[in-house]
Amino acid sequence: MRSRTFNAKTFTMKTLLFVVIVIMLIYSLFPFYWMTISSFKSHQEMFQREPTLYPHKFILSNYVDLMQKTNAPRWFMNSTYVCVIAVFICISISCLGAYSLTRFRFKGRIGISNSILFVYMFPPIMVGIPLFFFMKRLGLLDSHLGLILTYSAQTLPYTLWLLRAFFQTIPIDIEDSAYVDGATRLQTLVRIVLPLALPGIVASSVFSLMVTWNEYVFAFLFISTEWKKTIPTGLRHFMTSHGVLWEYIFPLSVLAAIPLAIFFLFVQKRLMETMAGGIKG
Repeated sequence: MRSRTFNAKTFTMKTLLFVVIVIMLIYSLFPFYWMTISSFKSHQEMFQREPTLYPHKFILSNYVDLMQKTNAPRWFMNSTYVCVIAVFICISISCLGAYSLTRFRFKGRIGISNSILFVYMFPPIMVGIPLFFFMKRLGLLDSHLGLILTYSAQTLPYTLWLLRAFFQTIPIDIEDSAYVDGATRLQTLVRIVLPLALPGIVASSVFSLMVTWNEYVFAFLFISTEWKKTIPTGLRHFMTSHGVLWEYIFPLSVLAAIPLAIFFLFVQKRLMETMAGGIKG
């Protein structure tokens, strides 16, 4: 009897947990679903009195008009160019900084390690105006270079803090064995330490890409030329004084989410392969 009662309670708890997870999943994915199906609706169906959960007639004209009549293709190129370079710079500096903080002994190392995230506490809007005048003095306003440097500096504290935690889990004895075999410090870092820290590098890259791809404040403050804008500031172009052009906003939002989804799927596969290899080793 006790066994049956225990099994019944366990089944009930698992069922309730499953229902809660499903509800949370639907709640999280419904906005993306609504955005996607609305991008295939006609203008009349999009604004009719009774909303529909699926298009009565799928149309692709919204996507065609977006790519042909707007600067959306250029915004995609700008966002990709800025984000890829900014993420590469951020992760490269973070790897070197995290390695130095965990392997070298120098004055102020503990203070630097403990105050890494202090800079990240300030919201972008607070440092936006000072950075604007700083970029103006450097002549980097309305340039992608200024945006790249800003994005790299914006995500660097968190990625450095995250990678530092990963580097601390790697035993120093492994590096000592490589030194005994004749490897240099650079060879040890590239061939041993970085592969072992790959899960942390992947996680840091995901965070850095999300921040830079969706960033709006700095892109709005620094970029004024239309063909230099990125996707977040490009979306604002469709919010006019005459109304909001949802037939352009929905398709552009869907297309903007696709690169992130592809990147997540790719790094997830690589991350699982790395973790499986580490377990087998």
